[in-house]
Amino acid sequence: MDFRLTDDQRQLQDAARAFAQGEMRPVARELEQEDKALPAEWIKRYAEMGFLGVNVSEDLGGLGLGNLEALIVLEEFAKVSPAVAFPIFESSVGPVRAVEHFAHADLAKRIVPKVCAGEMVVAVAMSEPEAGSALTDLKTQAVIKDGKIVLNGQKRWCSGGSHADAYVVYCKLSDAPGAKGIGAVLVEDGTPGLSFGARERLMGFRGVPSADIFFDNVEVPEANLIVPAGGFKQLMEAFDLERCGNSTMCLGIAQSALDEALAYVQERKQFGKPLVEFQAVQMKLAEMALRCEASRLLIWRAA
Repeated sequence: MDFRLTDDQRQLQDAARAFAQGEMRPVARELEQEDKALPAEWIKRYAEMGFLGVNVSEDLGGLGLGNLEALIVLEEFAKVSPAVAFPIFESSVGPVRAVEHFAHADLAKRIVPKVCAGEMVVAVAMSEPEAGSALTDLKTQAVIKDGKIVLNGQKRWCSGGSHADAYVVYCKLSDAPGAKGIGAVLVEDGTPGLSFGARERLMGFRGVPSADIFFDNVEVPEANLIVPAGGFKQLMEAFDLERCGNSTMCLGIAQSALDEALAYVQERKQFGKPLVEFQAVQMKLAEMALRCEASRLLIWRAA
């Protein structure tokens, strides 16, 4: 199997790297220091550069490329900071892909192009205080009646919570046990009954807001239904690509650490020679490079 990138993929990678390294480093430093989300004007700039919705259908405002191309772009931004990479993550491997693939065409046409244009950020609301890894234990309820969907419940550990423009909410849509009763609904920010808890202060992942989300008789049109009860498998299919995105974010951080270390050991001298000339340092760098490349190839194969 040939793992070499095509000329077009390399050009895309080079463009993403040049922009991320040339434009986003000072922005990332500010986001890290102040723990604030990337400003909207930068997200619009991403859209103008073609970095949002890389693998989204052209009919819905994306570039129409593959998952691999989307992850190539994501890695280059993640090398700078997860905070500056997060809008790219959300547009290419995040919950908006569930809207694209499973929602009614009218909902997809209303939401997805806005995400690709940098006009909207969509986050996923999955986990709950008593349903983290055991997602099928979630308790948030949604009742469909008279053309409306009414939601009640609470979500936690939502990246983008209190900051996103809309949320893909995993919820119980029937009394069927476990996964059989779970579906998903789109809830837009500003909907009456939607509120948020205090902003969480995390050790890492600074610049990506997170807060509890509360649904108190939140009412949305039935047209906002993304996946009906029993569609949990579909939601997990969409989430599989998000896992590739999470892994790519981690890879970008690891590759950046390797790049910084490699530059440092060539500059720093000890005992009359650069650190890179010491065999123990060389072995450590080789191990780091091996792990990064192995991770990259595994992610690309999964994508």
